[in-house]
Amino acid sequence: MGNASTGEEIKNSSSIVWYQAILNRYNSVSAANNSIDTKTGVIIATAVAILVYASQITTAPRILAILGIIGLVAAIVLCLKNVHVRPTSTEVHTTKEKPGYYDQNDKDFIWQLIPDLENSLKKLNDINKTKGELYVWGVYTFVIASALVMLSQYIKFTVVPVFGWA
Repeated sequence: MGNASTGEEIKNSSSIVWYQAILNRYNSVSAANNSIDTKTGVIIATAVAILVYASQITTAPRILAILGIIGLVAAIVLCLKNVHVRPTSTEVHTTKEKPGYYDQNDKDFIWQLIPDLENSLKKLNDINKTKGELYVWGVYTFVIASALVMLSQYIKFTVVPVFGWA
């Protein structure tokens, strides 16, 4: 009888350890999601600051500044789309969806939470993949557009009249 209770304790503790491992993995992925949002916010703020600077440019060549401004707006749109993608948390079931879901004993309840948490982890990984791709494209666009704005201050174009057109 003593061995049976020890075996049951081991099975119960293994379910808790398994659940904690998956929960820790979910928390790590969720923290990565928050990190992407923070970095995206920095890109948005910096792009807005450069847009304010670029809007005050009055010297030639305006075409580089205009292309840079268009690029910065595109970077902001990509970053806002990135921030707009919201992750789902762990699945929450109502008693109508799964009768008896919350009435289970602790061991069965934990074993039910594990697949729910794994499903949420898969969804969050997909969301992070999308956010990561949008972030990378936003950074590329931001860097190129910022370079165009800065170059517009240092490169001077001379327009040569052709056929007497001024």
